[in-house]
Amino acid sequence: MVFNLPPRYFNKAKVATHKTWFIFVGNVLEWYEFSVFGYLVNEIEQNFFNGSGSLATWSAYAVTFLARPLGALMLGWVADHCGRRTALLISLLGMILSTVGQGCLPSSYCCGDVPGVIGVVMLIILRVVQGICTGGEIGGVSTYLAEHEDKHVLGMLSATVGIGASIGFMLSSMVILILHLALSDEDMLLWGWRVPFLLAIIPGCFALYGRNYLEETDEFLDMVALEKAGQKMDSNDVAHISAAPQDPSITTSITFDDKDTSAKWGDKSDIAGLSAHDDPEREMDVSPASTTTPPLQAYATQVTAGNEGEAMDDTEYEVDDITGARVPRMNMQNVQKDRAVLPTPQWQDGADPGAQEEGLAVPPSEGNILPDKKQYKQDKMEAKRLSLASANQRSKFPLGDLVMLYPYQTFTVLFGLAAYSCTWYVTLVYSLDYIRDEHNVSASSAMGMAVVGNAIAVVVGPFSGVLVDGYGVGNQMMWGVGSLVVFSVPAWAVLVNVNNIAVFYIIQALMGVVNGCLCATPFLWVAEAFPTNMRASGFFAYNIAVSVFGGCGPLICDAMVRGWSAWGPALYVLVCCVLSLFVVCLSYYLNKRGTATMTHIRHTPY
Repeated sequence: MVFNLPPRYFNKAKVATHKTWFIFVGNVLEWYEFSVFGYLVNEIEQNFFNGSGSLATWSAYAVTFLARPLGALMLGWVADHCGRRTALLISLLGMILSTVGQGCLPSSYCCGDVPGVIGVVMLIILRVVQGICTGGEIGGVSTYLAEHEDKHVLGMLSATVGIGASIGFMLSSMVILILHLALSDEDMLLWGWRVPFLLAIIPGCFALYGRNYLEETDEFLDMVALEKAGQKMDSNDVAHISAAPQDPSITTSITFDDKDTSAKWGDKSDIAGLSAHDDPEREMDVSPASTTTPPLQAYATQVTAGNEGEAMDDTEYEVDDITGARVPRMNMQNVQKDRAVLPTPQWQDGADPGAQEEGLAVPPSEGNILPDKKQYKQDKMEAKRLSLASANQRSKFPLGDLVMLYPYQTFTVLFGLAAYSCTWYVTLVYSLDYIRDEHNVSASSAMGMAVVGNAIAVVVGPFSGVLVDGYGVGNQMMWGVGSLVVFSVPAWAVLVNVNNIAVFYIIQALMGVVNGCLCATPFLWVAEAFPTNMRASGFFAYNIAVSVFGGCGPLICDAMVRGWSAWGPALYVLVCCVLSLFVVCLSYYLNKRGTATMTHIRHTPY
């Protein structure tokens, strides 16, 4: 492992962060708004849930996380199809409206039972909207920064995402700390809790104005240009074939269909050679003399002209479902009529002869031995993935393509981020509520600890970007998860067994150091795992991880503390950290072995 930074690295990082500062401001605001609810959990419990216990309030908090994967899928689709800039504007606008709306809700504490019920329903709705926007925001911001033109400083740019989150958490805790010091407990319950929500409107409008002037990323514009050029080329090819003189004595075209990359075999004059990595959707003029090499993975359709002298006006056409190109429909009668009778192929043990009917048959190899059905399906899926990536085609069904075309990347992102997720929302957020309930720490002291921890994370954050750019995001990911395994469980052990304010401050400060050193890693690691046309949608897996292991973490830990033992959170954190360490090491192995490409941007993050 060699530490290597490019020349003039810090100057390049300064220029890059200056160009993206409106992204940074909006990201700070997003996390300020998102963290306010967690820090006001006791006040919200009294206002909306009649003091029935923090379990109900943490359930409302978890609703936001359950909506985050949906937001990542919806706004990820917008980012991959309409542009990164459009998705960022939508996510920020939705966050502003939902946050300010929460500050205007009626509650049972101030307005009575009936308005209080309405307030609870509206609170859940606004939390869902906030979760959708947050899920889209993190993917949009990370994708936008990862596609910056200077690839040498991507680690530092990704660090601004984590730094922005820490600043947002710090600002919200500072505002709430000031309110606790300035207001009585009664005033805080009556109206003071609304102030942090309402304050978001001014910086929110400022950030929205700035994002309106963002330029689209070069990678997205290049992808759109290549896609349009490919569609234009396909339409020109079809027009050329339609206008060409028709000679009924020869084969006039061959169509390669991406939906079936396996070969149908017949007479040699019916087949044209094609590499498995070529464009699977194209028409080409073919003469009998040129069709001497049988294909390995191609679907060749012979279009014959019929009797000599007949016009071709009655030829049936169909529209390809991926490219939109108009291609001749296959006439099976003409194809079968000219085919030679071949020996029945012998399938390998365990192979399914029915695979031939599914389009998985290929020309007989030596000895008429064919590979098994499983291998054909793998080859077919790989051909589709290569076609989608090489042609820069945007996915019509991102969730299905994520699971089918990038299963290893989706799996590693989903479980590899368990440690980070539980650290953010259990060790940093839920721990403050825990010491308030179990050790009778005042609200102002708890908010002071949050300010200290987040301030240290902000100071240490740029160091994380330097480490990622110097060592590689994959190496830094492994070291980061390993450090969480070593540190998180002892930190919880101290919180359970020690009742000392100074010790609690030290624990939060140390967690701030760890959080700051790791703030750049997860966002760039996820962005690296997926190509340009699937990158924003790929953050669906990230948001699933954060929702399951992070958002539901406080709810799970609170239930374990009340129903089992105070050691429940420590066990939960340990399981998440060990799981992440195993999966991150697995991703390292898969990338080295070539089974899964985890490097789509810089290609040297491991």
